[in-house]
Amino acid sequence: MENMKNTPAKTILFFTVAMLASCATLPTPEVARTSVYRNRHDIQFEYPSTWILEDMSKKYGSFAEAEMEGASYIQVYSYDPIQAGNPTEAVSPSQIKIAIILSKRQDGLDYPKVLARIADGRSENVVFRINGKDAYELRYRVMNEETGGTLDILSIEYLDQGLYARFICYPSNSMHVRAFEALVKSFRYKGE
Repeated sequence: MENMKNTPAKTILFFTVAMLASCATLPTPEVARTSVYRNRHDIQFEYPSTWILEDMSKKYGSFAEAEMEGASYIQVYSYDPIQAGNPTEAVSPSQIKIAIILSKRQDGLDYPKVLARIADGRSENVVFRINGKDAYELRYRVMNEETGGTLDILSIEYLDQGLYARFICYPSNSMHVRAFEALVKSFRYKGE
């Protein structure tokens, strides 16, 4: 240490090492961990690992069978829906419920209507990228059948390889909108 007093470079080196050693003990901000979900129908995406996922299609042998039974959708919650009580109550903006509605049936899906909705976008139409392909982020208002009022919708609609995927964020003003968009951007469909 006595030799270091006379050498400026050694002094700087000593203090730099001491500073780095003290930084190693500082807490770092927690990074949200993600889980990768893959189902038997070649759907894959990432979502926060603390969230709850319900895949209604997973018990069906084929995607077509799930779609015929009205079960070709996945729901992701930032909260425990069982603990939430009444499922018809509004979701707080501090939480999020995501519905991923999937369809491959040309006869059961009105593609011209979907494309028209994408084209006019109701109140907003923003190009969104999923796996290097165009999707459309839409904001629009619909009638809420339970309350009789209106409901603001944030959805992202995507057509790829004959698959129509509609991602719905509820509520549209959730503090988790960025996590919703990250989930959508991670979406992959390999084709069935």
